[in-house]
Amino acid sequence: MASRPSGSHENADFGFEDSCFKATRAPTFRRSIFGTVCPLFFNREYIMNNRVLGAALLLLPIFAAVAQPPSTVDPKAKQVLDSVAAFYKGLNTVTCNYALSLDTEAQGKKNSLSLDFGFVAERPNKVAYVQSKSDGGVDVVSDGSGVTVSIPKMKKYATEGPADSIGSALEWGALSAVTQFSFILVDLMSPDPSSALLDCSTEPKYVGEEDLDGLKHHHIELSQDEMNVNFWFQSGEKPFLSRIRPDLSRSLEGSDTKVAVEIKLTGWTGNEPIPAERFTFTAPEGFEKAANFNAMFGKEKRPADALVGSMAPLFSLKALDGKTIDLQSYVGKNVVVLDFWATWCGPCVMSLPILTDVAGTFKEEGVVFIGVNQGEGADEINSFLADQKLVFDVA
Repeated sequence: MASRPSGSHENADFGFEDSCFKATRAPTFRRSIFGTVCPLFFNREYIMNNRVLGAALLLLPIFAAVAQPPSTVDPKAKQVLDSVAAFYKGLNTVTCNYALSLDTEAQGKKNSLSLDFGFVAERPNKVAYVQSKSDGGVDVVSDGSGVTVSIPKMKKYATEGPADSIGSALEWGALSAVTQFSFILVDLMSPDPSSALLDCSTEPKYVGEEDLDGLKHHHIELSQDEMNVNFWFQSGEKPFLSRIRPDLSRSLEGSDTKVAVEIKLTGWTGNEPIPAERFTFTAPEGFEKAANFNAMFGKEKRPADALVGSMAPLFSLKALDGKTIDLQSYVGKNVVVLDFWATWCGPCVMSLPILTDVAGTFKEEGVVFIGVNQGEGADEINSFLADQKLVFDVA
């Protein structure tokens, strides 16, 4: 298992600007291409003004980060992936450009997002994954002695202890929803790339040889329950990865949301000398250095663990139906689940059906669920509840 830099997080609460989210990370570094999806780093104002894009990002499927033995393995797919694995295992250094485009459509509105990264890696533990033109993702730089994580949207960065591999350094890149597919780079530079790819797919398939940007490519499709991911590897002696295209149609079935994601990897080099300065992080002007990773998110100022076991403050709020919800009335009689939410908050939208279902299951045991909305109007909340077919007390 790859060791984590100090300050790494398990079930950690990260607060930034006016919004927050919870990211549940698997205890082992085994996420591969179907990694844990966490929100894109935009502040509340951006999300409020771009709800369609934000909601689409945050509704991307979350996959179990465990190996899934293939039900059937296409021999040609395995042959190609074995060839790719042997090629990348022979590379001590690699560089490429990683460009991601995201197009979303929902409720008659369209949004687009582009991210551009430069990727440089040298075994065993040096890596630079840094945006060139965009600023919506997470930048990671490891010089072998420490890992620096920078979040341009927050204008903050932190440097922590050394990573023991390229993978454990680049793990931080998964903190942004749209850069989760950077983990394919980890798998390609892992000790066993073929297994890393095959283990996360239930049905690897060879689609065929196709022309892409004037070159012949092998098209491989890897499937999991919620989506398929398509890969194009160059044919010939240097099977560099050129394209990644996830198919999210299954995970979005039944909704009016459309999401198209494409990652282009260009300018590959292998086994070329890389200057040491490529692995050196220079803080941009105006960036604040945090003491450690958790401090970047204000966790030291708001330690969630300190609240465990303490009494919740009593309060009363006006309910959506005009009545008053008084927490005092439940003391000694009920177990109250409070969820602070908003329609623009992707993780909130994802968790509400689960929370209401669990609370309903234990209703006879005295469990009560109350959703405390964060400042939205009654019409907007009622419309949301009707669309989502949700019924619960809203304060």
